[in-house]
Amino acid sequence: MYTYLLINIFSISVPLLFSFEKRLAFYKKWKALFLAILITGAFFIIWDHYLTVWNVWSFNPKYLIGINIWGLPIEEWMFFFTIPYSCVFIYE
Repeated sequence: MYTYLLINIFSISVPLLFSFEKRLAFYKKWKALFLAILITGAFFIIWDHYLTVWNVWSFNPKYLIGINIWGLPIEEWMFFFTIPYSCVFIYE
């Protein structure tokens, strides 16, 4: 239960904590990063919404907390922030 939420939390926890590390100071790049995440995330949220509505794929409620926005679980919305953030942090 709550597996998808836990994956999101664990994926972002270390990058988020280390974003404030003095030598990295990744938080100073947040403005550009969040804009990029917002732009690309919007495209993929729309994509996910329609593919879910058309039954191309679905989400197993066994692994979700049960909160949906626009037909998508909150964990899916979080995914489009946590994973890009973590990936860019690791790349940086």
